[in-house]
Amino acid sequence: MLASEIVNGAPGDIYLSAGHQPMDFLVERGAIDIDLIRPIIGNKLIVAVREDSEFADIHSLTQLVLMDRIAIADPELAPAGKYAQDALISNSIMDKISDKLVHGHDVRVALAYLEMGNVDAAIVYSTDVAAATGVLSKDLIAQASYKPIVYLGVVIPRSENKSIARDYLNFLGNESTMRKFQSQGFSTIPSNNVIKK
Repeated sequence: MLASEIVNGAPGDIYLSAGHQPMDFLVERGAIDIDLIRPIIGNKLIVAVREDSEFADIHSLTQLVLMDRIAIADPELAPAGKYAQDALISNSIMDKISDKLVHGHDVRVALAYLEMGNVDAAIVYSTDVAAATGVLSKDLIAQASYKPIVYLGVVIPRSENKSIARDYLNFLGNESTMRKFQSQGFSTIPSNNVIKK
């Protein structure tokens, strides 16, 4: 939705995206230059379950078939949903659980379904579980089964504050900021991709 608003002329200086889909959308419509996109940080998918659930000791992705409902973000609306969908297809599980999937508008909604007890599990970003209550993070999804999760940043070409916007993106990529991101569970992206003035 944000990418659509930018294409339609909404004001802004920087756009940060949790995946390539929205950036590709902007590039395809001529709203940004692909060469100006900068990788910021990375993340990974996990299976989240409630601490008080019968599935609290899940140890394999194939155990999803035993559950009644599994939440993911809507693949049409959110990068997290597309990553989850790709991982399920890659692991040959999608056909077995497609009728059990509950789509949330975004990854936070998918996690909220789990926290409220409306689903047995949710496939979400690792970093989202850190802020959740009563939820366990299960590292069961091979990162090779979906495209690398990379948060991207770009200065919007029509920005009236390009210099400050570039400085901010450079700040997001500096060592001190990267340490803070890592402390919250994000992974760093090796890059010397400093945006020039």
